[in-house]
Amino acid sequence: MSTTTLKLEQQKQQSQENNHSDINYLSHVITLTDQISEPARDWIQFIFDKYDSNFDQTSITSQIISAMILTMGCFWLIGSLYTLLDYFQRPKFLYRYKIQDNEQITLDDIIETAKVAFWNQITVQLLTTTIAFNLMNYLPFDKNYRVPPVSTIIYNLVVFIFLQEIAFYYLHRLLHHKIFYRYVHKIHHKWQAPISISALYCHPFEHFLANLVPVLIGPFVMCSHRSTISIWLLIVHIVTLNDHSGYHFPLMPSPEFHDYHHLMFNQNFGRMGFLDYFHGTSERYFKSKYSKRHQVLLSLTPMKILIPDND
Repeated sequence: MSTTTLKLEQQKQQSQENNHSDINYLSHVITLTDQISEPARDWIQFIFDKYDSNFDQTSITSQIISAMILTMGCFWLIGSLYTLLDYFQRPKFLYRYKIQDNEQITLDDIIETAKVAFWNQITVQLLTTTIAFNLMNYLPFDKNYRVPPVSTIIYNLVVFIFLQEIAFYYLHRLLHHKIFYRYVHKIHHKWQAPISISALYCHPFEHFLANLVPVLIGPFVMCSHRSTISIWLLIVHIVTLNDHSGYHFPLMPSPEFHDYHHLMFNQNFGRMGFLDYFHGTSERYFKSKYSKRHQVLLSLTPMKILIPDND
């Protein structure tokens, strides 16, 4: 064997040993993380069991009702608080965080929006949930009694987030095609200064295609545990309500990115922004004050005052 060949073999062996070492290190970190987070896992298990105990988990119908109560309860509880703040513009110390505060919404606006949102939930969402639960019986979903380790839950959630972003971006852009926009997506864009419950103010076809499909892709790809899916659905509802609320509260995720989409129509089709940057659909946004304001507010002073329009 030549010297060159010997060196190549040694380098290959060293590379394999390094890779094996990296895998062992990662495995050790995951194991340590799971050990430290075991109390959090036990807490998730307690909450999950407590909620599940109200329903017959041997019945698909009962599971569907459970999922609908979870998602609709989250939507209307949080959405109602935001909407009351929008309507009464009280308390003032909270309303001052409204990004577009130059419009007074009417009771008719709220009722119309609530009717459309509720209709989408009890028709499209209920039908989709029914189909999803029936499909889950034919796929290798995690059906263990014990909830997954925290590291597994986090890993699943990260996959969900990226798959949702990819699906939502391209499906959302599709809805902005002139044919789909005119007959479908234009309804949602009635709200140029959105309120939280306007997240579901949309055509039923849009609710299925852009709201539900991107959210469900991840759980079906990963065949996740129901507890992980439940956490994911709660996160999705909280985030989308915040994105449409138009309130940039301290220590809360910034809704400036999506608020700008409603204001300018053809910018910021995604949620995270990396696909908008890649496709050049956020160029005007990056030149605007909204881009500078799109950060976690670490002050009690509203962001629009810290970075005013005329600055």
